[in-house]
Amino acid sequence: MKNLLSLLAVTLIAFTSCKKNDDVPAESVMILPQKVVSLKDGITTTQTNTYDGSKILTSTSFDGILTKKIAYTYTGDLITKTETTSSDTLKNTINYLYENNVLKTLTQMVMVNSGGIKNYRTDYLYNTDGSYTYKRFAIDTVTAAELLITSGTLNYQNNNLVKKEVITYDATGTVKQTVTTNFTYDDKNSSNKNIIGISYLLDRNTSINNILSINEITLNADGTSETMLSTFQDTFDANNFPVERKRLNADGTTFSTAQIYY
Repeated sequence: MKNLLSLLAVTLIAFTSCKKNDDVPAESVMILPQKVVSLKDGITTTQTNTYDGSKILTSTSFDGILTKKIAYTYTGDLITKTETTSSDTLKNTINYLYENNVLKTLTQMVMVNSGGIKNYRTDYLYNTDGSYTYKRFAIDTVTAAELLITSGTLNYQNNNLVKKEVITYDATGTVKQTVTTNFTYDDKNSSNKNIIGISYLLDRNTSINNILSINEITLNADGTSETMLSTFQDTFDANNFPVERKRLNADGTTFSTAQIYY
């Protein structure tokens, strides 16, 4: 969703899920992230956001070399499209389709450096136990043939993604790898909590609280495995919104930092 996670053995924990929705208590004054300054691998990236009320319109980041911009489109209070550009060149378009205010289908068009296009579709199913299962397909741009590339399960508690399983397949449909990730959270406000429509999207970055730890267990087809861990340290303002986030490796060293301005 790019993340460096360091080795540490953990035990898988079973979680009870709940339906993810946008029924999040609103702040009396909308507190929204206006700017985020992050530092990773010696590179400082500045992200600035624009809004229409509490609807995010654009998110623009600059790392000293490249400018990347995400433009958001709403239908009512639902985010139905994002377009990502790099130095004013369109790189990625995602369309979101909902059914009864639950994300049903995600279609994605990715521009590759050679000038070609790659198309993908992700189908989501909301289950009676509160979890989501999904399948992601690569779509041939000429024949429209579908190739299953990943499937998985998402489990939520209190609008936070607490467990994610991703199964990756090769071209023959054989499982190559299974990655299970467990997340823990604090009880304070995430910086994105008040952005309208954000909690309908099925992604850990849309959780309403802040991640405290990420445990990732990878099982490979050859029987080998890896377990990796990241933890987070946050500083909060008087409204319990984070103003500084530090991501730490398992040995306690800093992986990245972010300063958040509202």
